[in-house]
Amino acid sequence: MRAPHVTALAGVDAAVYGIPFDTATTYRTGPRFGPEAIRSASALIRPYHQVHEVNVVESLSIVDYGDLPVSPGDTERTYRQVEEALAPIVDAGIFPAAMGGDHSITLAELRVLATKHGPLALVQLDAHADTWDEYFGQRYFHGTTFKRAAEEGLVEPAASVQAGMRGSVYAAGDLQGARELGFTVLTSDQLRALTPEQYAEVVREKVGERPVFLSFDVDFLDPAFAPGTGTPEIAGFSTAEAVAFLRALRGIDLVGCDVVEVSPSYDGPGQQTALAAANVLWELLALRARMIQAILSFDVDAETPILVEGRRYADNAGVMSHQAYGPLVGVPRILALLAEYALPATFFVPGLTAERYPQTVDGILEAGHEIGHHSYAHFSPFDQDEPAERADFERALAVPRPASSSSCRCTGASTTGSSTPTCRGRRSRARSSHLRRCSISGRASWMRCDVTGASSSSRATRSCPDDRIASRCCAR
Repeated sequence: MRAPHVTALAGVDAAVYGIPFDTATTYRTGPRFGPEAIRSASALIRPYHQVHEVNVVESLSIVDYGDLPVSPGDTERTYRQVEEALAPIVDAGIFPAAMGGDHSITLAELRVLATKHGPLALVQLDAHADTWDEYFGQRYFHGTTFKRAAEEGLVEPAASVQAGMRGSVYAAGDLQGARELGFTVLTSDQLRALTPEQYAEVVREKVGERPVFLSFDVDFLDPAFAPGTGTPEIAGFSTAEAVAFLRALRGIDLVGCDVVEVSPSYDGPGQQTALAAANVLWELLALRARMIQAILSFDVDAETPILVEGRRYADNAGVMSHQAYGPLVGVPRILALLAEYALPATFFVPGLTAERYPQTVDGILEAGHEIGHHSYAHFSPFDQDEPAERADFERALAVPRPASSSSCRCTGASTTGSSTPTCRGRRSRARSSHLRRCSISGRASWMRCDVTGASSSSRATRSCPDDRIASRCCAR
């Protein structure tokens, strides 16, 4: 994917990071080199997802956060290191996507995510349930991860689905132990009997509205497709089948994910395991991007006393009262809800309102949201001829806000806020350069914005690719 290596978290939507640890493997070692192999294989991946119809790198600001610190030979110390390093990412509301590493690392990830979200619903695609109590006398191993997670209250087993289990086991009750913990377990034969949509329905029925962590062990795939793993099991799934199962999960509340157990030393000459893992991670990022593709927007208008100052505003008061959010009451309420659900939004603020309520504009930008151009004031279409409409438009553009304001990082003009097509809040982009669609007065353009706030724009020579996205410039 060639994501930039960035450790500053401002403006980041998704952080991909490695956990190069394999002390907890039980057979073939090597997953400590998995993150590097996945990164290399991801260089071929392009930004647009044709099935989900989303440009992942435009919808998400994705960075490579590097590798988290580990201590080879000491699993519990590694857990503490991972938890400490991952906490700032999760606290910042950034989507964490891990590259393993063996499957023991997932426990540390779940500990951090559960602190923020509470018990998670687990969606696991794997050849093994990883719910043994001990392995070689040790409680923390890649085969005990999800029993420990259930015991610690990090996942809600009744809301979780493990799928793809197959191969030889130690005793008849091995998988039954996972079911006794409360997990829904689908063996490979049971999963193969389902269509991707039927599998997704099972998952949705179990997880409901809960936040979801999806863990993908590459041994879910048949060794013909993924030989580079520590505990391969025959009669697994193809990459096409795996991708279909993942794509069918659209709509779940995905808050974190990992792809684990890539052991490059056992991979084929074409590194097909690493390539498969990189594309699985891409699919998971696309699921996340699809979640936030729908843009929330809110009209902001003056409170009723302002509306009735003149006859024109009084005529519109009844219309606006049911569709707009007042700057003193409605906007703070909406900002609180957006913060609670960690969602971005665009606020359309008329110039009149921006002049009267500068503190409202500041609050929107400081919360990391956008200000979209919305004329100077609301006028009924039949009340304006074309010259009057142009005058209103130009008046809106003249509403000044200081260009030096630290709130707005995306502007190429001497004024910002309501005086630009769209002004992004404090969450500046992490990449050095981006293209975003910007729409103003019904005309589309592309604006290139860099991390320092400089920008340049030009009229697009083709139509915008996604008309569902309105007035977005340097946005998520």
